[in-house]
Amino acid sequence: MDEGTDRAVREPSRALPSSVPRRSNIVCAMQREHVDRKRSGRATHLPRRRSRQILAWLVIGSILALHGCGQPDSMSLDEIDALQAQGRWQETIEPLRKRVDAGSHDPGVLLRYGAALSQTGAQSQAFWPLQEAARDPEFFIPATMRLAYGAFNTGNHDLAIEFLGGVLEKDPEHLSALEMRSLSRLYTRRDYQGALEDAERALELAPGAGDMQSARIVALLGLKRIDEAREAIDAFDAEAEADDDEGEREGEREESGSMSTQVRVLACVGRAKFAQEDGKPELAAERFSKCADKYPAEMLAVVEAAKFFADRGEIDRVDAIYRRAYEAAPENRTFRVAMARRRQLLGHPEEARKILEEAADAGYPGALIDLAGFLADQGETDDAIDAYRQARALGASGANFLLSFGELLISTGQYDEALSIAEETGPESHKAFIRGRVALARHEYEKALDLFTRGVLLWPDNAIARYYTALAAERVGDIDRAIEEYRNALRIDAEAADARVRLGRLHLAEGNPEAALYIIRYRGQGNERIRRNFDELSVELEGIGAMGQFAQLPPDLVSRIRSPTVWGEAVAAVARGLRRHEGDAGVVALIEGADRLDLTVPSSGPALLELVKSLDSMGRFDEAIARARNAVEANPGNAELQSILAEALLSSGRLADAEAAFGKVLAIDGDYPAGLLGRARIALARNQPEAAIRFLEPLAGSSSEAARLRAEAFTRLGRLDEARIELEAVLEADPFDGASALAMAELERSRKASEETIDRWLARAKRFGAMPSGEGGDAPASTPD
Repeated sequence: MDEGTDRAVREPSRALPSSVPRRSNIVCAMQREHVDRKRSGRATHLPRRRSRQILAWLVIGSILALHGCGQPDSMSLDEIDALQAQGRWQETIEPLRKRVDAGSHDPGVLLRYGAALSQTGAQSQAFWPLQEAARDPEFFIPATMRLAYGAFNTGNHDLAIEFLGGVLEKDPEHLSALEMRSLSRLYTRRDYQGALEDAERALELAPGAGDMQSARIVALLGLKRIDEAREAIDAFDAEAEADDDEGEREGEREESGSMSTQVRVLACVGRAKFAQEDGKPELAAERFSKCADKYPAEMLAVVEAAKFFADRGEIDRVDAIYRRAYEAAPENRTFRVAMARRRQLLGHPEEARKILEEAADAGYPGALIDLAGFLADQGETDDAIDAYRQARALGASGANFLLSFGELLISTGQYDEALSIAEETGPESHKAFIRGRVALARHEYEKALDLFTRGVLLWPDNAIARYYTALAAERVGDIDRAIEEYRNALRIDAEAADARVRLGRLHLAEGNPEAALYIIRYRGQGNERIRRNFDELSVELEGIGAMGQFAQLPPDLVSRIRSPTVWGEAVAAVARGLRRHEGDAGVVALIEGADRLDLTVPSSGPALLELVKSLDSMGRFDEAIARARNAVEANPGNAELQSILAEALLSSGRLADAEAAFGKVLAIDGDYPAGLLGRARIALARNQPEAAIRFLEPLAGSSSEAARLRAEAFTRLGRLDEARIELEAVLEADPFDGASALAMAELERSRKASEETIDRWLARAKRFGAMPSGEGGDAPASTPD
């Protein structure tokens, strides 16, 4: 195995397509920069042609893992420099550490030590020596550039911007700092103007820098300055055509300083996309085809062409593009995975598996990890874990490996092994994330929040890390912190659906539908409304109902809920919200007047249930029973409709009839949750807590309502510690459940807990709408005798 392949196997997260340079053009000159400065009395900037590969990949969202290239300098330091020049960074850490441990504060030693730590993924350990080296004015720029590189490489672009600002204060014409800051500002998606200014300044210093030309285009598009972006693309195109005439060999183009392949691809794709936006689909198709044919191994050309033809429904053409790309570059992980995924989605999982297994047998970088991910998707968790373990035995490491393997181990309850790989591989931010996930899974919520808090300091731009931090904050009862972290997740990634739904439900639970609607309609960089699944639709509909705005539903929302299969649940969601705004009378009027709603068909079950609840609350028991009975008579074998009838009978106080109805539910489906819950409630109504516990046993750990009823049963039996465990489980699953928080407060009072503890639960109960009796609200209603 050659050195490059061996390094890629050991660091699969850094394995890049063959067309991407494996060395960071920004970092390459850093190690020698302080020596050059001593010799010449000025900073040395990166050669323009060595930095031009980075930005073209930004257009398709790839974040490159940068590799260093050290520089020779004197056995002591000369041998260390020689090893670092060969990319053997790990071998230099121990001799440098011994020097530092012996008390050396030589900034040159600290710079080399920090660089070695940074290059081996130990970014947090590299921070101190590089900061110390930067205290010396002579070493400030190379050390700070190393700090910026480490931040950039781990996705902490805000921190990179801060470091680069310091460099540019010292040297406003530092080309590599301008280039990296332009990229960092683009990656944040918040400062297109600053990115444009940096790119244009870099172009003034190096007019032919292709990567900064593409940075300028991306910034102009981000600022919606479409005409200027179009002109820049046209200029790219003209330069690409002229460049074609200079010669076809990449080496010749590089030596002459002409445009790189990635920039040429960007020009090609840019022309196609502008034709598409101009409403010329056939011209766009011709141009996308030309790009894919001319550059079959270039990611941007392949992905954009495939997306264009997929949107047109030309699936065979998409397959042909990916197949040609895979044949042109089988070592390219992106194409290989795309090809396998296409076969999987088209119903040929065995073909997909064969592609990935052949790549693993061939020793392609990352192939074992790709195979493991595929097996995990297929539900073959044992085989997936075995594949990850094989990759680990071959030296696989890095952030992606840690997260994917660690998550699978956590999902299967293998916490100790997840922690062990977190100790061995990946940056500190990712290690903290895995440790936090394990603590969360083990219900160690304070510990999880502490770990996630430390992790997001190192990894602030990761939406998933923010989401799990919010979950941990919920579990410890810090709802305000949870809200802020969910908002952070959405600022980072507007399509973070889990965070958006969770935060929307939180705002609904605390009686703030306006905030819920704002969150659920949160827009990212584009102007399209973000709506991906019915969970999001449900939150939006409930918010609309709570605001009393259901008569003016947005047209795009109406088009999503007109399907008969979702119409009943959509009406039910509006009804749940409307109950907060207009009470039960409003719900009854809404459902009885709803267009196209047949309450006797199974798909309308959710709306029927809301109608029955409101009729019962208004004391119209006979009407509720009649409505439910009509649905059951039309569908005698439907467990859901039968359970709604049983609920109506129970609410009316007809226990014997309700018991018989719930019995019919269980006759249809012996494990139907509503049937078991109903029988348990009847047992509690008859003061038979032991019987209630028996009915609830099959639902242990799977139902919040079951846990609430078990808590009530244990309380009646005087088994208060067991009751507390059940309520804790409820509040872990649903921290916004005010009724359960109130029950917990009352239970803690019975257990003689501290007033502080009781007050904390009471505060949560009030926040989520459950007021103790005598304080302007009612306690939860009891089941009738």
